[in-house]
Amino acid sequence: MPPSARKRVGSVSLAADAHAPPALTVSTAFPPFSSSASPSPSSGAPFSSHVPIANKLGGVPGAGAPARSPMNYRPLYTPTHAYFANERLGADAARLPAWVWWWMLAATFLVGCDSLYSLSLEHAELKRFVPGLVEKLWTQYSTSDAGYSRNKEIKAACLSAGGWIVTQTKFNIVELLGQLAFLFLLKEGSAAALMTAAVTSVATLWKTLIYMSMIWHAPDPACVVPLLDCLGAVAAESSNAKTALAQTSCGMHFFNFQFNLWWIVMPLFVIWACWARVEAVLRSASK
Repeated sequence: MPPSARKRVGSVSLAADAHAPPALTVSTAFPPFSSSASPSPSSGAPFSSHVPIANKLGGVPGAGAPARSPMNYRPLYTPTHAYFANERLGADAARLPAWVWWWMLAATFLVGCDSLYSLSLEHAELKRFVPGLVEKLWTQYSTSDAGYSRNKEIKAACLSAGGWIVTQTKFNIVELLGQLAFLFLLKEGSAAALMTAAVTSVATLWKTLIYMSMIWHAPDPACVVPLLDCLGAVAAESSNAKTALAQTSCGMHFFNFQFNLWWIVMPLFVIWACWARVEAVLRSASK
């Protein structure tokens, strides 16, 4: 074959001989990688396919690169859309969805109002700081939950262990500080914000479940929550429950007390969201 007919593509050459059939030879030698020596497409220099693609750590196997690189990005591998999607996941793995921020904002406002009202039950001088709307709404709620009643006789008769409302309010203040830090101080998407949301949500959930358990184990649960008499779960006769039911329908008691369920459901969702993102952060860091 004449020399003009010989062709070379990259490192693959077709060699011809007058007395031998064409043979396919493949070059397996790679020149050492150097970022400064590698021509770029924009420089005008011919681009050689001999230059391997560097891995994420800037090295080539056999040149001191570690056996595993982050995200399993290996040499001679062209990044795909999935790779860049994983990169974004690694950068934003700790970022919580927007609804968590809005729930924390609503919870901060409601817990703040609840704490102010609860403290005014024990300290009458604080009652003048309670807004009129809060006083009206929480007084209406107290007909469905004797723990919030300003009538200390009813509260003592219904609850076997007094002082829970004020006790939880003291912890509510710490919870409020954590929620405010999450909302306004900590950087969005940071590990500190993620863990603060998780811890405050666990505190909210645990506190609500403890109160539900205290109601169930009270001498007369229907005295504490008249709605239980409506549901038939407790058959004990309770003058407070009968009086409350005579004044307000079961539907209104359900409307009042159902807000407690949100303090169980929403913290569970936040904990689940935080749990999933902690797992994503650890998974991306281990690759």
